Amino acid sequence: MIGIVDSGLGGLAVAHWIRRILPHADLLYIADQAHAPYGDRDPEEVAALTRSLVDELLTNGASTIVLASNTISAAALHHLRQDLPHLPFVGMEPAVKPAVAQSRAGTVAVLGTTATIEGPLLADMISRHGAGAHIVPIALPGLVDLVEAGQGDSPEAEEFLTARLGVGVEAGADTWVLACTHYTFARRALERVLPDDASIIDPAEAVATQVGRVDPGTGSAHAVARTTGPIEAFRRRVAELDVMAFDRIEGLG
Repeated sequence: MIGIVDSGLGGLAVAHWIRRILPHADLLYIADQAHAPYGDRDPEEVAALTRSLVDELLTNGASTIVLASNTISAAALHHLRQDLPHLPFVGMEPAVKPAVAQSRAGTVAVLGTTATIEGPLLADMISRHGAGAHIVPIALPGLVDLVEAGQGDSPEAEEFLTARLGVGVEAGADTWVLACTHYTFARRALERVLPDDASIIDPAEAVATQVGRVDPGTGSAHAVARTTGPIEAFRRRVAELDVMAFDRIEGLG
């Protein structure tokens, strides 16, 4: 079974692609909405919260763990691989390398939570892969909340983005990296705000492809989702996003 963790709805973008690439895999998705958003929390707290979610997945028989969040991956992936070296983990990292290779202007904007934008993982990605390019990191505190509230494609989201993306537009960025899985569900609002020739890189499919490399995806195509938050609200949001079907949606904790 493949276990997938996120603070909320964002990881559904990754789960969607895992289902497409591994149609027979059994999936267990855990959304820690009781503690969302993670992007404004201390990395040590995020790591501790993540470990409890991973333990829950292991108790339920997960053989591969997907950290479907840049914030979680930056805070917890290294520690988890050290503590559980026998277990395959697939995490996320800001897609700086493909963005720099793709950019015609040599200017790339990276959109993420405060924790991701200010954290060491993005700094490392820029150091390793950003040579010769102008990288514009942009923190978007509050966008995760809009997505969780079902407003990722709303006038409020468009107004929010218009107020915050100007620095990237003015810098001439032609390639924009989504360094938060929640932002997949604000993509249409992003496209309305960004210049017509802007290219958006969403790593969800690439992460799912990596999952397929480390896990054969055998099973009965059974999919369960659990949330630590209000279960009925989670059910509604999953239905509204319409990217992933679950056999059961349950409460956790």
